[in-house]
Amino acid sequence: MPDASNIARLILKLESDRLSVEGEEIGFNMGTYIGPRNVSAGILDDRLPNCRTVACIAGHCFLLATGATLQEAAEADADDIETTAAEFLGIAGEQASDLFFDLPEQMQLPDVTVDQAIATLRRLRNTGTVQWLPPQP
Repeated sequence: MPDASNIARLILKLESDRLSVEGEEIGFNMGTYIGPRNVSAGILDDRLPNCRTVACIAGHCFLLATGATLQEAAEADADDIETTAAEFLGIAGEQASDLFFDLPEQMQLPDVTVDQAIATLRRLRNTGTVQWLPPQP
């Protein structure tokens, strides 16, 4: 069963752009677990244009769950990040895959907006299912 409390905590951080590690605000981008923004690769956050570090849903969860430094987080094994994030959210298996990287065909990870992520997390909290909705034309 999804952990509604931790999902709400994550949503709050994403809505307010207040996740901060070592005094640095962490931006949102589904294209990287935790790492430096990279304009040429499209790994940036348009809501926090001056942030130096971005993280996906799993990366945000890992930082919230562990209290890791940015260096520790950036050097963490991807499987460890996913496992920690899934445990933090109270999900496993296919739900975790669907939330962290198995998006619908018409969606690309770096293009996911924070608003889409928040809507998906709300659906997970309220229904127990992961359902990404592509942007409307």
